[in-house]
Amino acid sequence: MQESDRSPKQLGVMSPYQDPPQPAEPPKQGFPLKSIVVAIYSTVLVLLVLLVAVLLWRHTVDNPYRTLEVFPTQTYFDNASSLFGNKFQAKLRVEGDLGWSAGVGRLMVFSADGDSRYIPVMVKGDQAGLSFNKGQTYVTQLTVGENGLLYATDLKKN
Repeated sequence: MQESDRSPKQLGVMSPYQDPPQPAEPPKQGFPLKSIVVAIYSTVLVLLVLLVAVLLWRHTVDNPYRTLEVFPTQTYFDNASSLFGNKFQAKLRVEGDLGWSAGVGRLMVFSADGDSRYIPVMVKGDQAGLSFNKGQTYVTQLTVGENGLLYATDLKKN
């Protein structure tokens, strides 16, 4: 046997590339199902957190009437003068228009949220020029004036 027919190992020569190490596990084929499930759950969780944040924002920071009490319709009908000078928040539904006078405002008939009785409300200033249609709902700040007349100082369509 000639020297050229012998392998490098038989000759005592070692090469660093002779026996390359094999990977611990074979490479994965395709995209695993577990990753898809984790991605979907993560997306749903992020969307839920965003939804909760938006709802909290709308009910706290974005609500200009959050510090006002809700308009007490029963107390108003029992004794309106006891509420004189107080300010409240109210969700009102348009029931009718009683008239308009330049410089004074528009006298409207509303019903409060959760109560079918009619409430007269004076809409003053720039708000009097709004187009009111029966059935529309508004969120407003109400001030109780003399003789129980209610003044809407700010109306926002709901």
